[in-house]
Amino acid sequence: MTYDQYCLLPDDGKQYEVIDGELFMTPAPKPKHQKIVLRVAEELDTHVKKNNLGEVFIAPVDILFDQHTVVQPDVLFISSSRLGIVKEEAIEGAPDLVVEVLSPSTFYKDLRKKMTAYSQFGV
Repeated sequence: MTYDQYCLLPDDGKQYEVIDGELFMTPAPKPKHQKIVLRVAEELDTHVKKNNLGEVFIAPVDILFDQHTVVQPDVLFISSSRLGIVKEEAIEGAPDLVVEVLSPSTFYKDLRKKMTAYSQFGV
């Protein structure tokens, strides 16, 4: 699957990602998962703002690595000097930091597929 095909997917509350051209779909996260994401994002955002370091984002936001790899990390940070990768529709390039909160339904994808992609594209 390509990024253009990915953009045609429905906005139905599910999380879609494409890794090496393979489509992955997961249902909306559980409340406990989202509570952890919120706490991590709040702490990181407080530190980043206090020190004027850049921007913190939370899912869902597309990270476009290439035409065959589009992911949505739970939390991500982009340093001030690299904010040019933040575009209207997606973040085009590697964030400086990503955080994935592991869940039973996403464990394999997050630890194997996404971690490999993050390494490959320089996160």
